[in-house]
Amino acid sequence: MKASKMIIGIIALLIAGTVFAGGGSQQAEGAGPVKLTYWEMNWGPADMEKAAMDKLVKKFNDSHPNIEVEVQYIPWEGYYQTFLTAVTSGNAPDVATGATPQPIQYAVMGESLDLDPIMEAWRNENNPILTDITPDLWKFFQYQGKQYGIAFGLDLKLFIYRKDFFQQAGITTMPKTWPEFTAVLEKLKARFPDKIPLLMPGADSGSNHSLSMFLGSNLAGFTTPDLKPAFQSKATMECLNYVKELYDKQLVGRGTAGYSGTDAERMFAAGEACILGGMGFANVAGKDIEKNCAVMPPLTGPSARQGSMIYCPNGIMGFSQTKHPDETRTFIKWWMENFLEMISESGQSNFPARRSYMQAPFYQSDPLRSDSYKYMFSDEYSGVSMIYPAETLYPQFSQIEGEQLYGAVLRKIVTGISPAQAAREGDAAIQQAIDTYK
Repeated sequence: MKASKMIIGIIALLIAGTVFAGGGSQQAEGAGPVKLTYWEMNWGPADMEKAAMDKLVKKFNDSHPNIEVEVQYIPWEGYYQTFLTAVTSGNAPDVATGATPQPIQYAVMGESLDLDPIMEAWRNENNPILTDITPDLWKFFQYQGKQYGIAFGLDLKLFIYRKDFFQQAGITTMPKTWPEFTAVLEKLKARFPDKIPLLMPGADSGSNHSLSMFLGSNLAGFTTPDLKPAFQSKATMECLNYVKELYDKQLVGRGTAGYSGTDAERMFAAGEACILGGMGFANVAGKDIEKNCAVMPPLTGPSARQGSMIYCPNGIMGFSQTKHPDETRTFIKWWMENFLEMISESGQSNFPARRSYMQAPFYQSDPLRSDSYKYMFSDEYSGVSMIYPAETLYPQFSQIEGEQLYGAVLRKIVTGISPAQAAREGDAAIQQAIDTYK
């Protein structure tokens, strides 16, 4: 009788798809399926993202009758406070995707779910995912030797341009250097005096990415590798002075400081600008203008031999507040093994962190994505993360990004503050974040 009950219990566990032991679940026996709340960021156009993610979650729920996942979509506007308020008030979701720093931010607070049991399961299975994701990305989301996030996406920040506007302005060669880029913007301004040559968000977290575009092109950073403020360094000051030059020549939008990412996306889609900077191809995916858009190669600033594309590694994570840690890990493990169709159909700017997924025809045949792939991963070009030259994610970055401490420097410059003053204030803000981080 005892052996029979044990076998029945094992079968029930397998049906539920719960493959982990040790964390336990507080779901009462016979109370129906365990319910998990999953917060998904709006990585792509809302309708495409929802359709693709709903399909993925339904597949999981259908194949795991003892677990029911409910997905909720979280806007980027105010995301930092949305998550922080939920966590500190004891209302965290069970699982989430989110901004790059989140798995480590909440690991430091003791609020991230330990994902080492997933790693152990994959090792026992000899699962190819362990080599499909590069070692640096595994390390990126580790804290004190434990895995707290699993990289699923690399979100590229690009210069996307209107091919039809370039053609009408007589631009046939892509700029490679800052002076060449300036010349292109001046041609566009002369041909289209009623349009913004370079449109960038500067009012929200998009300001971080807008500045990162210039930092990447000059292989500069807002910190040193050992986390000292670096805005006043030679290479970074070159970036700030160049932003000032573009602003003074009215080659970037005069209202840049007030443009959110949503504003910039809407304005570009309406034909009000020639180049969209600091955003990804998700911002034109599925829109009427997509066929008229292309990705510019990385620019090269004066301190770089070859400029780089900027990318943000993004991870999926669980929260330690969950009442169902085993089921949460089950969902995360399954999600990472099955997300190719979702990421392909959602229109998001994330490239899959799984290298084999990048070879899917979807990524190789679509011009926006194939060109981005080439500029990111080819022998000629390469990408760097937004924390460059730091090699791996550090806890203080959650505040630096969430409070837009480096994007604020760009915002100050496009409101008339000198690059030198903006750099001093930026260094002071980053130093304070590093010194006072708890």
